[in-house]
Amino acid sequence: MIIMEDTILLPKHPVISEGAENEATFTIEGLHPGYGITLGNALKRVLHSSLPGAAITGVMIEKVNHEFSTLEGVLEDVLTILLNLKQVRFRMFSNNPETVSIHVSGERKLTAKDIKCSSNVEVVNPDSHIATLTESSSTFVAELTIERGVGYVSRDVLRHEKVQASVMTLDAIFTPVRKVRYEVEHMRVGTATNYDRLRLSIQTDKSITPKEAFLSAVGILKDQLKQLESFGEVDIFEQQPEVVSGEGFTKEGGSKDTEEIDAMQTRVEDLKLSSRTVNALTKANIYTVENIVGKTADELLDHEGIGEKALTEIQRAIGNLGIILKQEE
Repeated sequence: MIIMEDTILLPKHPVISEGAENEATFTIEGLHPGYGITLGNALKRVLHSSLPGAAITGVMIEKVNHEFSTLEGVLEDVLTILLNLKQVRFRMFSNNPETVSIHVSGERKLTAKDIKCSSNVEVVNPDSHIATLTESSSTFVAELTIERGVGYVSRDVLRHEKVQASVMTLDAIFTPVRKVRYEVEHMRVGTATNYDRLRLSIQTDKSITPKEAFLSAVGILKDQLKQLESFGEVDIFEQQPEVVSGEGFTKEGGSKDTEEIDAMQTRVEDLKLSSRTVNALTKANIYTVENIVGKTADELLDHEGIGEKALTEIQRAIGNLGIILKQEE
């Protein structure tokens, strides 16, 4: 008589086989049949899309108004220079945008090591080529905006943020992971020969180590799954809470309860917004949730420093309180 297994065995601890400084392979053995692809695909997606990093989001070059320009005494055109700047990788120790600068002259090659950074920013690939100055009278002066983010953000999204006319926005590749590859093969566990061995290879941009990337991805997956263990205090068959509208600050029922009033008095600093968005709201004399929901989305976008990205952040923050913006009439 064959006794069927009714439990899923846990895999062995990962074994790291390091290659270059920014490359490593993680081997996980003893995975339940089929779990090699399940975990490998999940980890690969998280590594590519969900790890935070830093990238250049805006460039302002002296005597340049658009990316299709050329610079006298510089071999590369501006478009090529921008593409080269996208390859420069940074390590940031601040959550706020940072401005770094370049100011060089003379016949020489311009590389990432020529970028003058504050104490909150570090260039991790200083040998990355940016431009070639071909004459002794050549000069290159620029300011770069460095920001932290997650995954990839296109320049079209960044353009919605209000920036100076002379600033050229770049597609921002925030993820610190360059390549991820995994393979699955069968292995023997006891008498069974259909268990999985997962090999996951990670290459980073050197701003973090492959081990840090792996552990971050595992932590993200664990946090997401942990949230699914509880369905919350409200039963799914109970009536869902009504959404508070900015129009008059009342629920559909018409009465204001204490919790709603408290939510309206929440200060913008307590909404877990980015410093950039908080500063923009404060500058617009918007200090509480009540001030926010008294405005429509278009009215918020009219304020300096509030673009589509900031608007989405604001809507998500007040949405967590069960509140929405004032609707267009």
